[in-house]
Amino acid sequence: MTNERNSRPHRGGHALFPYNCSDMLTIESRIRFLFDERIVGVIRTRTASDALHVVKALVAGGFKAVEVPMTVPDAVNVLKELVQTVGDGVMVGAGTVMTAADARACIEAGCQFIVAPSAEFEIIRPCREAG
Repeated sequence: MTNERNSRPHRGGHALFPYNCSDMLTIESRIRFLFDERIVGVIRTRTASDALHVVKALVAGGFKAVEVPMTVPDAVNVLKELVQTVGDGVMVGAGTVMTAADARACIEAGCQFIVAPSAEFEIIRPCREAG
């Protein structure tokens, strides 16, 4: 089976999604996925519950990459729940990551990408260590 958008072989859990995000280990494959998708839903809400509902609606609508900023209340737990519930066909990442401790917490929660407002070595290091 091929991907209808660009004729890549189907390798993931959905006909329109060729990657299995839980199996992505290399930085290059994650970057390639984000470039291929061309859009990431960035969820900015006032409550953790709203963030969960919005992401689930976006995923149901076809989004394959979502980012929850650390400005969302209880963001790490939101990210952890999303990683466990949205399925292999969706890449979940954290945004507005300001500290190494936050980066590590997001990585431990299962995030597959981290977005920081600046290129700080203390944030980059745990990301590189995690692969």
